[in-house]
Amino acid sequence: NWLSDAGGGLTVRPIVPLTVGVEVLHSKPSFDADSIFAFFNLYPTNEARLRAQVDLGPRLSAVAWGVGRLFESDPVWDSGAAPVRSAGDFGGGAGLTFRAPGAGASLRLHYEDGWAGLHAGVEMSGHVLLHRDIVRLEARASLWEFRDPFRQSPGLERSGLLFGYVLGAKYRLAPPASVLVEYEHDVNRLVGNRFRLVAVLDL
Repeated sequence: NWLSDAGGGLTVRPIVPLTVGVEVLHSKPSFDADSIFAFFNLYPTNEARLRAQVDLGPRLSAVAWGVGRLFESDPVWDSGAAPVRSAGDFGGGAGLTFRAPGAGASLRLHYEDGWAGLHAGVEMSGHVLLHRDIVRLEARASLWEFRDPFRQSPGLERSGLLFGYVLGAKYRLAPPASVLVEYEHDVNRLVGNRFRLVAVLDL
């Protein structure tokens, strides 16, 4: 397979509130001969995406998408498993986005399952601008279920629920300077609780 990366897409708007797009991608990772990643077994991926967005009003829009992904594998590297020349993942999702002067919110649902395992979850986010848009407060939260079909042995199993949230505040000092502070908390049964506090000064 000599082709490393290729892709193409088409977006149309058949009627004013509706936008539809389709995209096809092909990717095969390649690395320099002296790269450590050249020793890993990485094979081509073919992916097709379909997306539709409709404006429900001046402040509200809805989106839905579907994805199909085909993987190629080599039986020599499949740990004795039956030869699999093509295996796939399929899924999709939907979401809502609300926009208003000085505020916004979004909700996303996602589901994907197949050869590479289950990934399903919900994501929510929102922000509000205060004090003449000088202060931006934002929050994000997500809940994901994941299952890794390749690591199911006792002690190596990598499946479960992941919950996380982020609280942030951004203060605009003077154009273009600003300071951002974010607090993140993630929890799952594999690593327990993970906390992160980040401060960024943008000049």
